[in-house]
Amino acid sequence: MATLSGLEAVDFVPTLITPKSAVTKATGSITLYEPPSCLADQKSLSPWSLLVRAALKVKSIPYHTSLVRISTLPSFGPSIGAPPTGSNADGSPKYTFPIIKDDHHAHGEKGTGTVVADSLAILHYLDKTYPSSHGLFPPPTRATPDASSLVTLIAHTLGHGSPLYNTLLAPEWKRHMPLAEYDYWEAQLKKGGGLLGHAVDPATWRAPEEGSAEFEAVIQKTMVGLGQILQALGNNEWFAEGHNPTYPDFALLAHLEMVRLWRPEVLERLFASGAKDGVDGERLRRYLTSGEKLVVFVPEEKGTLS
Repeated sequence: MATLSGLEAVDFVPTLITPKSAVTKATGSITLYEPPSCLADQKSLSPWSLLVRAALKVKSIPYHTSLVRISTLPSFGPSIGAPPTGSNADGSPKYTFPIIKDDHHAHGEKGTGTVVADSLAILHYLDKTYPSSHGLFPPPTRATPDASSLVTLIAHTLGHGSPLYNTLLAPEWKRHMPLAEYDYWEAQLKKGGGLLGHAVDPATWRAPEEGSAEFEAVIQKTMVGLGQILQALGNNEWFAEGHNPTYPDFALLAHLEMVRLWRPEVLERLFASGAKDGVDGERLRRYLTSGEKLVVFVPEEKGTLS
C-alpha cells in the first residue's frame, strides 16, 4: 500500500507473476491511474481505462497501473497535478479516471512528468508525444461516421447511462466494488450521483434476471445501437480498413470487455443474437476475440516503442 499526500493509492504488485523488487515503478514508464474492483488482480471496470490501456499497447509504450480508490479522487487528482475534466454541481472541480503520468525514459532520465486526464485527451497526448506508424485515430473516410460519432454511439449503446448499463449491469455493483467503497457508493446512489446520475435505493435496487421480459426488453434496445455499430464496421477487421485498431476500436473492445467483467451472461446473450435481432452476434464475438488482448488487464507491460 502506498500513500501520496495522505491519500490511499495502491501500486499494484503482481506478486504471483513477478517479485516485488522486479516491478518497474513510476520512473521509466507511464503510470495509468485507475479505480480498483474486487475482481481478480483488482482489475478496473472502467471502459475508459480499458480504452487507454489498448492505446498504450498499440503504441507499445511501457506502463504500469496504480489503483486509486474513487472516493479519494477529489483530493488525489490535484495532489498529483491532474487537470479537472469538468465541474461538479456545486461548481467545484471534477476529477475523473483515467489519468496518466508520463515518466517514460524516452523523454530523458525523468520523462516529461506530464499528467493528463480524460481518455480522449490522453490519446491525443500519446499520439503527439510518441509518433509512430501506429496512429491512434482513423483517417477521415466518407464510408463510415467520424471517430467521435462512433465512440459516442458505442458509449450510448453499452456504456454509462445506456439501458444495458443502467438496468443490467450497474445494479450488480456490490459484487464488484471494493468493500471499503461501499459507504461511498451507497451515498452516491442515494443522492443521484455516481453510476447512474439519478437516485436509487441501494437496498432494493436489483437487476432483472436473465431471460425475464425486462431483461429481454433491454437486450432488444441494445440491438438497435449494435446494429448501427456493426454496419459501420462492415466486413473490415477494424473500423479503419487496412489500418491497426484505432480510437473507435479501443472504445468498442473496452465496452464489450466491460460488459463481460460486470456480467458475462449479458455478453453471451449479445453474442447469441441473430437475424431476428438484426445483429450478427457471432461477428461481434469474433471481433472481441481478435482484439481482446488489447484490453485484458496487465498491471505492468514493459513494451517496446514502435
